[in-house]
Amino acid sequence: MWTLDFAFGLTSAGWHGDINGRVPLLRRQRALIMTSTIFDKTAYDDGIRDAIGKVIDDWGFRFPGIQDVEHVYFYAATSTRRHPPRRTWSNATSSRPTGSATTSKDPPWVPG
Repeated sequence: MWTLDFAFGLTSAGWHGDINGRVPLLRRQRALIMTSTIFDKTAYDDGIRDAIGKVIDDWGFRFPGIQDVEHVYFYAATSTRRHPPRRTWSNATSSRPTGSATTSKDPPWVPG
């Protein structure tokens, strides 16, 4: 994702394998990372979050120069109900201004 001469550069020491030889090139001040997860918060408390933070937050964003990194997790995002409640015509809301013309075939949210 971030490449040499785009996100970071290297000094002579960096070219010889020294991690301290990196030169951050990104000038953005902040990054917000939003991650939806398969597992619940407990799994991430047990160490997954730390591993992701090291790889994505530190190496992916702080390494090339973005120091203010916020990472938000949406835990167990795939654990929704199998069949969400059905939307029906009666519980839809209208964005149509009051007094505008409609036909009985128009759904209530179709603009005039």
